[in-house]
Amino acid sequence: MGMKNSDDSQNGHETCSACSKQGQTDQMSNPRDDRVGRLVESRLKQKRGYSQHPPCLYALHLREDDPKKCTVLILKKHGMIKVFSKISMIPRRSIILNPESRVVLSPGDRAIALKHGITVIDTSWKSPDNKIFHILKNPFQRRLPRLLAANPINYGTPEKLSSAEALAAALFIIGFPEYAMEILSKFKWGMSFIELNKDSIPTLAHQESLQ
Repeated sequence: MGMKNSDDSQNGHETCSACSKQGQTDQMSNPRDDRVGRLVESRLKQKRGYSQHPPCLYALHLREDDPKKCTVLILKKHGMIKVFSKISMIPRRSIILNPESRVVLSPGDRAIALKHGITVIDTSWKSPDNKIFHILKNPFQRRLPRLLAANPINYGTPEKLSSAEALAAALFIIGFPEYAMEILSKFKWGMSFIELNKDSIPTLAHQESLQ
């Protein structure tokens, strides 16, 4: 999914412009006779909990890791994430993946994610403190359930996920397994994350049908 690198917070829009434009393109390209049928199909999918487009993904990149190993920069290279360098640039109502939060991310957060996106804070686990997580003011802050890292630096270590693993986990939880798989596919160790955590994230149990 391609994304512009413009700052949504400057123009007052928190949703991804790429997602919006894709929806407009789909609507314009459909013959008029098919619109009713497609509308019915769309509403049925909404009732079943499906969505055509995954949520927009954002990252606050603090430049604390080796650029060659930074998973956020790799995802940015593939056009899968929008990267910010300042806290003020984060879409205010996006879901922040914050390990310090008391609220665990759940499927019930899906609507918020679809409307405002998901943001990961790309900071090094080697940092002496995580004060960045204590100064965030965004209203929707969520932590992930206890998961094992598969990245080479913290392999097998609980809760020390890379930014890519954190985003993939969030997508699994809110019901976008295919997009989560696409993110993990960008890394040699990506599938190991699924193997290590297949009993921890309910939707991971359904991945056999996707492979």
